Amino acid sequence: MKRFFLVCFGFLCLAFLIISCQTQERTDTQETSSEVQVRPSPLEQDCSFCGMPSGEFPKFNAYFKTASSQHGFCSTRCLFAFYLNDENQITAADITEAQVTDYYTTKKIEAKKAFYVSGSQQKGPMGADFMPFDTQDAAQEFKIDHKGEAIYTFEQINASVLSEVLQGKK
Repeated sequence: MKRFFLVCFGFLCLAFLIISCQTQERTDTQETSSEVQVRPSPLEQDCSFCGMPSGEFPKFNAYFKTASSQHGFCSTRCLFAFYLNDENQITAADITEAQVTDYYTTKKIEAKKAFYVSGSQQKGPMGADFMPFDTQDAAQEFKIDHKGEAIYTFEQINASVLSEVLQGKK
């Protein structure tokens, strides 16, 4: 079972590397034009991490913007996997706007102010995920109702926490 998780984690890392290279090429070509280009909403694009269509998962999709880029995601898990990858060189200070979808209300909420439940019975489009909530009370209720393992804030989710969630440990 441990070997299975390691193989899955390796596959996700490889997929992320390939997608990151393609995303960088697209960003480079968009920025070379002297005219301002109108870009589609990040929620209308394919997931910046895994490539799945973000619009097909409205209950889970998320996005963030920096001064020079915007990224849409099919799930909170993909948002954190992209954001925490050192190759993308994005810090919390670089993010000018970030939203996730509250699991209960399906409303867009500020990602940096949300509470995230991990390790629950509920799965996102890519499997184990961080379920976001606007309030800590809603996160606590969900954690109890769906046998969640932990509640995190945006700042508390790091590469180690992400790895544990991907491996089903939290």
